[in-house]
Amino acid sequence: MQIRRDATSHGELCGQKIFWARAMGWVKPRAANDGSMRYTGMYRDLRGRERSAGTFASKRAAERAAQRAEAAIAAGRVADPRRGRQLLRD
Repeated sequence: MQIRRDATSHGELCGQKIFWARAMGWVKPRAANDGSMRYTGMYRDLRGRERSAGTFASKRAAERAAQRAEAAIAAGRVADPRRGRQLLRD
């Protein structure tokens, strides 16, 4: 599925139209310290960077988390994680 954005939302670069492609979420298997398998749900944010939706004991739960994260992006319910940073001083 390809999403076309207008020129005001980075849809045009040097006079050429850009078509942004959205990828489906995916799961990365990981080995835990005790040898058991863990699964991390992955998705791409609006800037195209890989993001984690969480790490789970089951592959199905990781897939669901990635789907929920993608649905949040599609619905516009996305927050910048850097906005939650706080400076702590002694």
